[in-house]
Amino acid sequence: MYGIACTLKDIFSYHFIIVSHITFALIQINTMRNCLLLFAVIVLLSSCNGNDQPKEENNVSNPAPLSLSYSIVKVYPHDTSSYTEGLIWHNNELYESAGNYNLSKLFKSDITSAKANKTIKLANQYFGEGIAILNDKIYQLTYKEHKVFVYDLKTFQKIKEMEWLYEGWGMTTNGKELIISTGGSTIYYVNPEDFKVARMIGVTDNYGPVAYINELELINNVLYA
Repeated sequence: MYGIACTLKDIFSYHFIIVSHITFALIQINTMRNCLLLFAVIVLLSSCNGNDQPKEENNVSNPAPLSLSYSIVKVYPHDTSSYTEGLIWHNNELYESAGNYNLSKLFKSDITSAKANKTIKLANQYFGEGIAILNDKIYQLTYKEHKVFVYDLKTFQKIKEMEWLYEGWGMTTNGKELIISTGGSTIYYVNPEDFKVARMIGVTDNYGPVAYINELELINNVLYA
């Protein structure tokens, strides 16, 4: 029989190796467990964060606007070089405001031939915008120049100029006031004599305020924008 001789130091070293391996295994298990726990937390937070993203939702207190149908009853010729910004059919004559710097003008044309029979050109620094006819006068907005030009309806002679605080986009009238849009969601009712704002209304749909309101028409007391 063979004996095994070992010292106390060898025994302690042996046990130390065993304990070290066990400790290392436990450390590995705990490390893996912590990694898995951290991964689960990250996934959970990511899912929650995704659910917290803002969503576009209908405003139940403000119903969606109705869709309007239409039909084309007749087609007329038009000068395609005209950058139309304002258009009015008045007493069987077509009045138009053309935009673009260096090219802006106000003119009246025959609807069947599209030939202009009265024209007034704006100075090059003005960009013509919406127009309205009220009390035998034509009112013409400018885009960013804060100017309003007033002309005699028959002669096209300029009567006066007025200041407007905002950009000029679309314009119509209710027979008493001028109604103006400025590219936002607000429509302004304005005194035609001094262009002071009498009141304002906001345009909204089921998602909230509607921006870029431009062309305006008032027909049978209904405002189309």
